[in-house]
Amino acid sequence: MRKRIISSIIIALIFVPVFLLGGLIFKLFCGVLGILAYNEIVSLPKFKKLPSIIKLLGVFSLILLMFVTNGYSIYLGVSYESLIITFITLFLPVLFVKKYDSDLALNLSSFTILLGLFLNSVLMINESNKWVLLYIVIVTCCTDVFAYLIGSIFGKHKFTPISPNKTLEGSVGGIVAATIAGTIYYLNVFPGSGIFKMLIISAFLALMSEVGDLIFSKIKRDNEIKDFSNLIPGHGGILDRLDSLMFCLLTYVLLCTLL
Repeated sequence: MRKRIISSIIIALIFVPVFLLGGLIFKLFCGVLGILAYNEIVSLPKFKKLPSIIKLLGVFSLILLMFVTNGYSIYLGVSYESLIITFITLFLPVLFVKKYDSDLALNLSSFTILLGLFLNSVLMINESNKWVLLYIVIVTCCTDVFAYLIGSIFGKHKFTPISPNKTLEGSVGGIVAATIAGTIYYLNVFPGSGIFKMLIISAFLALMSEVGDLIFSKIKRDNEIKDFSNLIPGHGGILDRLDSLMFCLLTYVLLCTLL
């Protein structure tokens, strides 16, 4: 617990000034996060024997997805050209590289595109209105923190074999706390927003935050690992911290296209 708290404080001390400075500093920060997260992906057991050239092609594709934008985009910025280049770049080598088959290509492409979509959306939302990005971060963090705290104190009913330590009480408590905190923040920063609408949106984002956590827990379980890496003491790796935020933010992007 002590390591987890200290690491959380350090993460906050890094994120807050980078977030406030924005611009090139924020882009470089996201780029570093992307490369570190990608390295955790290609370090999974299924990618253990992946040739170095394939890993480098994946980095190239990730950078394209993150930073190349134009008018033909998926809502906020990812270009269709980048998606096409990613598929070609990561599938074409299966014809020439013996240790790289179609299953690996499909898995690597999926991970790379998911990570690229997420980081591109982070950059676009930050450029559009950084306080919206902070709203999504608040919902995600509150979901995680209060699910842990309430689950530790009141949790009695396990609800999924994917993550045996998670309880129904913690899950519900995390969603309720995040809904309240997210709605209060949003209504204060963006006066005039409908309270009922924000309660529904915040609750749904909190739910998807937990879904993201469970999906990545399933990935870890399938790969027989506890954490994606040991980079952050008490937390695991970059992906262990981004999993919930990833699904919460992409769900917000989806809601923006529908509402």
